[in-house]
Amino acid sequence: MKSDEITEADSVLLLAAFHAAVEGPFFPDWEFHVLMGFERAKLRQLLRDWPAIKDEELFDLAANNVLVNLLGYPHDSWDRWQEYSPATPQDLADLLRRWRGDTTFDASGGGYSDRLR
Repeated sequence: MKSDEITEADSVLLLAAFHAAVEGPFFPDWEFHVLMGFERAKLRQLLRDWPAIKDEELFDLAANNVLVNLLGYPHDSWDRWQEYSPATPQDLADLLRRWRGDTTFDASGGGYSDRLR
């Protein structure tokens, strides 16, 4: 999915997920780059640039890896999730499935690792 193809509702969920990844307790600084494939500052820049996406490839990578890691990384912070997003984990899984063009969502550890880029 490209940034110009997402619905308004998906945009709200995705931006909240980006915000949660940047500002929330979900990913430690020392591991952020390894998990996401880019530095936290790059994700902050995407948030500042929204909706004028300057790097579609980075945006796609960010959307994929933020959603994958929020759902699959063992952050143990779901009790704080509602501070950052109106979405449920199922909402994020549905968005990720549509983002990737998948027909199903595999919640297993193998599904997590298969979706990372």
